[in-house]
Amino acid sequence: INNQLFNGRCEKCNCEGHSLECDPFTGDCINCQHNTTGRRCHQCLPGHYGNPSLGGELGQCHPCACPTIENSHSAQCSLTQLVVGGAAAYGEDAYVCTACELGYDGNKCERQ
Repeated sequence: INNQLFNGRCEKCNCEGHSLECDPFTGDCINCQHNTTGRRCHQCLPGHYGNPSLGGELGQCHPCACPTIENSHSAQCSLTQLVVGGAAAYGEDAYVCTACELGYDGNKCERQ
């Protein structure tokens, strides 16, 4: 931290399982995978939803389809997490589009 070795020892990168690399001085993650971003790869990229804190592929972020990936009318969506037996389950209703373009409406911006 601040160009000094933290506590005099090496620390493992804390990137939620989405990167194996981090800055040796700041600890910030480098080359986040699975459509994640942030200092700890703890956020989804814009236009994606998921729960990166679940780690690795389970916590990967998925593209928003508002109403389809190819023809999206929203650059943002948010996760509506369904928990089944303590694990997150994702499906058709896993997210809601939150920034529908003018003239579009609905959970997936599917109505004009």
